[in-house]
Amino acid sequence: MTIDDQVPGVVLQPRGRSATARDHYERSMRRGISLAEYAGPLDAQLEVLTRLYPDGVARLWGATPTDSTSNEKFQALRDRRVGDIVLFYADKAFYARASIAYLFRDPAAARAIWGVELNEGREVTWEHMMALTDLRPLDPPMPAEELGVTVPLRGLRLASPDQTTAIQIQLDGRMHHAERVPAQSAQVRLTRQEFVTALTLLEPSRWADTVTVLWMIGRQVHGGSRRIPWPEVREALEELLVKVGSSEPPKVPVLSLCSTGFWEADGFDPQRGDFDERGTVGFTAAAGKLLDSTKAQGEIIAVLMRRLPDEIDKADLLETVGLAGFTSASGQPVERVEGRVSHMLRDVELARRVKSLHADTCQVCEVQLETRDGYRSDAAHIRGLGSPHDGPDELENLLCLCPNHHAQFDGFGIYVDEDWNVRRTRDRRLLTPLRREDGHAISDAHIAYHRALCGREI
Repeated sequence: MTIDDQVPGVVLQPRGRSATARDHYERSMRRGISLAEYAGPLDAQLEVLTRLYPDGVARLWGATPTDSTSNEKFQALRDRRVGDIVLFYADKAFYARASIAYLFRDPAAARAIWGVELNEGREVTWEHMMALTDLRPLDPPMPAEELGVTVPLRGLRLASPDQTTAIQIQLDGRMHHAERVPAQSAQVRLTRQEFVTALTLLEPSRWADTVTVLWMIGRQVHGGSRRIPWPEVREALEELLVKVGSSEPPKVPVLSLCSTGFWEADGFDPQRGDFDERGTVGFTAAAGKLLDSTKAQGEIIAVLMRRLPDEIDKADLLETVGLAGFTSASGQPVERVEGRVSHMLRDVELARRVKSLHADTCQVCEVQLETRDGYRSDAAHIRGLGSPHDGPDELENLLCLCPNHHAQFDGFGIYVDEDWNVRRTRDRRLLTPLRREDGHAISDAHIAYHRALCGREI
């Protein structure tokens, strides 16, 4: 048996009951650690972590060292391996699972991220670090005693072979249950935060899942239906997945997404390994309701786009699934009138006014671009006039930008945060405060809408 053929081990990981432990889990796992923010402390690991987390948000967890070489914690730190399953424990049950993608020891990085705690009068930090992927909640949680794990679980350790077998059976059973869950059992409420968090936890290597979600969003936007008959799904996804270079059959991403909390499918027969022709696939009622909002659509599309490989033509993909309007902040062309020159219907005087208020100087880089006949600046709409954004043509919806920053703003390369700072979308890196002028009020709502389309509202 090769290493790749071995059954994954299971790491039993107590979260801790203190407020600090709960905060560490919320910040490090649910929200994730910004690689840009901790680029200095994580410098030695940054190349590997950037490959693992192309969206710049890492799921990291750590353990403090142990002085003993014979206890279960030492054995777990020594023997855990990449590919092992990690089960997070609290209150006598396991409530989340993840997979180990990378192991490293880095006291400096751990101090920067989590600080230190006192242990018998000396400062220690969580320096034995794991980079985790495929984080999924276990709902309902798995009671520890049903798996043969004595409670309370007071320290990190590896599951025994018998416990590992019981855990694998439980996890496999939950997957099959998710495949058979009928639409009526879906959750009745889903927040944007929960939806976006679930998207960021999609396995990066499983980008067929991402393409499938994008296709379904396009169907809901244009058809109004959150669930589609399986034969129609199968036919459309077979063509689409081949087009983007995936060899997976449609049922694989459709079933994989059932564990996310926003997706459901019925009619799957585990014994036959396929869907019944009367089966249906799509979003839960809660997810479908959330996606009725154009802002939510744009935010979710932005998160999904960052999870696709660079070799995929993203603009072409969005056009194929009927979401071409989300390729830029301008949207699709608005109504045009024909004269000697075809032009969009917009208030030319408003454009002149915003340029005059800023003396043709870019609000991002402060450049006043000189030409032979004066100065060149662009009046950039924050919420585009074109579909699906349908923004208003008003001064509060305009910025004065140079052509370069207009192109970046329109292409979602930069955004304005809640404190009016301009940041790079890819990694949230601070570029500069947005320069503002008296007499030019800018709509918070329009700025938040653009930020959502960059996937940075949450």
